[in-house]
Amino acid sequence: MEMATQPVRMFYERLARADLDGALALLAADVELIQADSLPYGGRYVGQAGIRDFFTRFFAYWQQFRSEEVVYFANADQVVVTSVAHGLTRQGRSVVVPMVQVYALRDGLIREVRPFYFDTARLT
Repeated sequence: MEMATQPVRMFYERLARADLDGALALLAADVELIQADSLPYGGRYVGQAGIRDFFTRFFAYWQQFRSEEVVYFANADQVVVTSVAHGLTRQGRSVVVPMVQVYALRDGLIREVRPFYFDTARLT
């Protein structure tokens, strides 16, 4: 399980250090991120340019955002991460919500990310 979770763990670590280029290096060229359409940054983002666009939109909404209580579950090509998201919007509203993210892997790189928030309405 440790080998399977390594790209996802490194992705989290690099994002926590604000190393976006390092995080993007862990993504497959055709990576897809699918966010709930109901979110201010919702939609489908494809490729590293799409992921950059996502983070631009994401941090236009969030002043701070971090994951705590992170737990990894994995098989050879999929990692499921449970966590508690803590965010502070640009308007100063604090949000705490449980979430699950499903990562699909290919050749040691992240090829798809699908986050599932316990309550997307609390995020907007």
